[in-house]
Amino acid sequence: MQKEIKSIISGFKQFWKQYIFQSLLATIVIFGVFLSLRLDHPLITVSIGATVFILFVMPENIIASSKNVIGGHLTGFLVGFLLTLVPYSSFFFSIFIYSLAIGLSIFIMVILNVEHPPASATALGVAMNGFSWKIGIVFFMSIAILLIMRRYFKHYLQCLVYKQSI
Repeated sequence: MQKEIKSIISGFKQFWKQYIFQSLLATIVIFGVFLSLRLDHPLITVSIGATVFILFVMPENIIASSKNVIGGHLTGFLVGFLLTLVPYSSFFFSIFIYSLAIGLSIFIMVILNVEHPPASATALGVAMNGFSWKIGIVFFMSIAILLIMRRYFKHYLQCLVYKQSI
């Protein structure tokens, strides 16, 4: 335990400026995104928050690639939309639909090779809240803004994730 604490302190001492810069940058960017979304659909904003973490903490990871971010969220959005077309009235069946939104979005993302974990939350959010053109447009504009900001600050971002094994 002491070894891990010393490792954390050592890493913080070495990279504290980068940690603060990237966290503040992510905060400012997501603030702008939340202003545009007006938090009308909180379940959708959760997936955007997780995407921000990936883009600004693990910018070189494959799941942070533009292809995966756009493809994953598009998959999640479409899966959630398709599941809103399924009529249901019971609590049990609604839980099944919500679970299916996550499982089906994972399945399709893996097949299409556009894995982006937060996109499963997008599928769940759309399945639970319903489909809206307005939220779809604002959502994907937000994703585009995040990707543009990540690209703009690319030279200032470092991977902040410790190299760990399970």
